[in-house]
Amino acid sequence: MRSGLPGSWTCSATRITATFFLIGARVREHPDLARRIRAEGHRLGNHSMWHPQPFAALSPARVRAEIVETQRTVEEVTGVVPRLFRAPGGNWSPKVLRATGDLGLLPVDWTVNPSDWRSPGTDRITRRLSRSRAGHVLLCHDGGGDRSQTVAALATVLPRLLDRGLRFVVPGGDGD
Repeated sequence: MRSGLPGSWTCSATRITATFFLIGARVREHPDLARRIRAEGHRLGNHSMWHPQPFAALSPARVRAEIVETQRTVEEVTGVVPRLFRAPGGNWSPKVLRATGDLGLLPVDWTVNPSDWRSPGTDRITRRLSRSRAGHVLLCHDGGGDRSQTVAALATVLPRLLDRGLRFVVPGGDGD
């Protein structure tokens, strides 16, 4: 969990709060970064302990263990119990949704995926994110390598979307 993303964005006097779906193993490796994300006012979500794929192919017990262990890890490090869960790779199934619900978590998926984890170039990320409309959930990555393309794209896209009258909200409400 190496973050190249700034702690917050200020565009036209509007602060944008992001939701960071954390992988438990990365939280253990970089506890100060997880605490910094929270301290800067962002929302913390659960993205499994080890990011196994395909997630829906795991046994029900393993799905639950991935989620529960991450819940504990994030709470121990940040003091926050995540209320949101995003399945690795968007790999949902009835079994994953059942575990998510049984654990009191809200499942979150995306509608706009610029595939920035592949480092396709700033222009491509910018084009894909710029197509966003009201109600869309934008997926961006802050870990897994150099994320300078994502950061550069967001510096262009966020003011553009705000100028179009869009506003940014966190899934599931304002609190953790």
